[in-house]
Amino acid sequence: KRGFRKELISVIYFTKRFTQRVKQFMPNQAYALEWLSLAKKNLDTARLLIRENHYTDSIALEIHQTIEKSFKAVFAYHGVTIPRTHSFPYYLTSISKTVREIRF
Repeated sequence: KRGFRKELISVIYFTKRFTQRVKQFMPNQAYALEWLSLAKKNLDTARLLIRENHYTDSIALEIHQTIEKSFKAVFAYHGVTIPRTHSFPYYLTSISKTVREIRF
C-alpha cells in the first residue's frame, strides 16, 4: 500500500506540473482549458479519496481520468482531433508526432 501511495503522489505532482505548463502557452486556450478544468476536478477527487484513505481502485480511476484529460488538453491546444481511446501509449505516440517539443 505504501508503494502505491508513493506512485499516486508522483502522478499527482506530474499532472499538476503538466497542467500549469500547458496553461502558459495555448492558442486554443478556451477548449484546452475546459479539458484542464475537468482534469482538475478528477485530481481534486483523487486527493480527497487519498486523504480519506478510500479504495485504491477508485483513486486509480480518478488519476487515470486526470492524466487522460490532460492529454486531451494538449490535443485541443494544437487543434488536433482528440482520439477516442483510453490507451496512454497511444496518446504519447500521437502527441509526440503532433507536438515538436514538450518540456517537463
